[in-house]
Amino acid sequence: MDQNFGESEDRSVGMNLNELVNALPGGYEFIAFDVCLMGNIELLYALRHKAKYLLASPAEILLDGFPYDQVMPLLWGGDAQLKSVCQVFRDYYDSGKSTVKKFGGMLRLVFTGSLDELPVATKAILSWKIEEVANMNSATVWRYPLIDYRNDVFFDFGNYIREWATEEQYMQFEQLLKKAIYAVSTTEFGGTEISAVPCSGVATYIP
Repeated sequence: MDQNFGESEDRSVGMNLNELVNALPGGYEFIAFDVCLMGNIELLYALRHKAKYLLASPAEILLDGFPYDQVMPLLWGGDAQLKSVCQVFRDYYDSGKSTVKKFGGMLRLVFTGSLDELPVATKAILSWKIEEVANMNSATVWRYPLIDYRNDVFFDFGNYIREWATEEQYMQFEQLLKKAIYAVSTTEFGGTEISAVPCSGVATYIP
């Protein structure tokens, strides 16, 4: 079991992304992560050949986790039912019925078959900008609200790419992102009004 940084100063505790990918045999219809901070593009892309669908949050999943009594009948359905899982998750945390009332929740449905086009568009935008990207001020990119984690490493992928793209490039990139990621969030998360921030639905690490 992983520990988070709020429980231990030993930051070596955890599982490496490649270890997780290599441990999974593949061929799954879906993988649902009822665990914090798994909705980042690096992990989602690495798992694209392991399952047809991924369910994950780019932020923290709070104490109650998934409302399983409501989502279990939906998990073995198709696109529409899995989108409903996200909506039920959102409604549960928006309703104030959870033990962590009104803090919020975010869940994403990832269509892994649509992820392969994103690296091509990302490379076209970031090529020849390696030095500038390496020296950028990451404070200009929206960060997912966190409770326990002290590192500023979970930035919004779309907002990050928007910093470097032309209007035409970003329009193409945004369409690819929407094709691959179905994003649902509560009205607020940790006091942040989600509709008021540039939240594309998936996180990334900025080197």
